[in-house]
Amino acid sequence: MANLSVLNQIKNYVDQNAGFTNPNAGTALAAVAGAESGGNPSAINPSSGAVGLFQDLGARKDNLLSFLQSGGSDLSGVEGQTQNAINELHSGQYAPSLSILNDPNASLSDTEKALIQNFERPDAAGAAQDFAQASALNSQISGDGSGALTQSVNDAGSNPVEDFGTLSSSGAPAVTFGMSTSSQTGQGASPATGETIPQAIDKQTAGLASDTSATNTTNIGLVASGETFGVNILQRVGVILLGIVFVAGGIYFLKSSPAIA
Repeated sequence: MANLSVLNQIKNYVDQNAGFTNPNAGTALAAVAGAESGGNPSAINPSSGAVGLFQDLGARKDNLLSFLQSGGSDLSGVEGQTQNAINELHSGQYAPSLSILNDPNASLSDTEKALIQNFERPDAAGAAQDFAQASALNSQISGDGSGALTQSVNDAGSNPVEDFGTLSSSGAPAVTFGMSTSSQTGQGASPATGETIPQAIDKQTAGLASDTSATNTTNIGLVASGETFGVNILQRVGVILLGIVFVAGGIYFLKSSPAIA
């Protein structure tokens, strides 16, 4: 489950404070945070020890906690963690990510790929999963604060659910970031031997684009699944009216016929 309210808060903060010229920067960073932590600022992965919105490890984790402490905050602070990520992007260690965040013509998809590859830096399988999760969240991140409800995120792989605990002293609730296997074509497959992260993500993108089985048809009343609603309603109404005509004609015939002795 992803906390859309937090993700919208990230987008707003980036758009208003980061100064990136890429109009998709806020959405991309928020979606990547959603893929990493489900939008839970107090998330901690019990297996790796990664913490926070962007699941920082090692020196990055230490720097994050130090930065938050210096500002009188902790892992419950969304804006503090977002500002720390912005500071990291300007540090010189993530030049490809910073470059695309300042490219006004970069697409949302390319922006997310760059952030996943260069800023988050998972392995090839993890990159494909993160990209699928981020893509699933894009349309939900509006920046208008409308995401108070949580939204499920479909993961590209078949990994078990990861239960993130809470590291914050503020009592912020922990969330379960559900990773469910998607039915999309091409998803869930492990990268081939020697496959690079961009190749894994590109294969994921191709799977999303080629899958037509995800189109859902609502079964409403008399309309069978997969049929066109308006056409079938007219057809069925016509059949019903024809039946009524036959019944009425039969009744009239019986009443007008001479009685049988």
